[in-house]
Amino acid sequence: MQIKPLDRKFPNLPVKIKDLKCPFRNRHLKFESITVDIFPYLHADLSVFCDHCRWNFLFGIPADPIAGKAKMTFGDDMGEAAEAMHTAKVEKCPFHKVDMIPTKYFGKHICDPPKLQTKCPKCYLIHTLELGETK
Repeated sequence: MQIKPLDRKFPNLPVKIKDLKCPFRNRHLKFESITVDIFPYLHADLSVFCDHCRWNFLFGIPADPIAGKAKMTFGDDMGEAAEAMHTAKVEKCPFHKVDMIPTKYFGKHICDPPKLQTKCPKCYLIHTLELGETK
């Protein structure tokens, strides 16, 4: 069986992995790990690290770009999830300077306090907020 390069299976890769640079120091990021998963949709989690400013970046790269921007709730209070997704203050993506979009809500029975995951619509950078945080 021949293994295809990752960018063929995931044409949405923001840039070639070797060309990723830290948005704060403009230095090449070091590859940490990549994990392919099928839940809740086919995606690859790519983790990279800047050894100068000590930032870790996690990209949740979907095989289908529409699935990667879908809003999902892991909890039993849909009203709380909808309110959290519409009222949370989201950050700008440090790579593309666009607002990140809320994609996943993790309710109280999953984690306490509840969390909201946001994602850059261009590069799929992931950021997770504890509800009540301002950033």
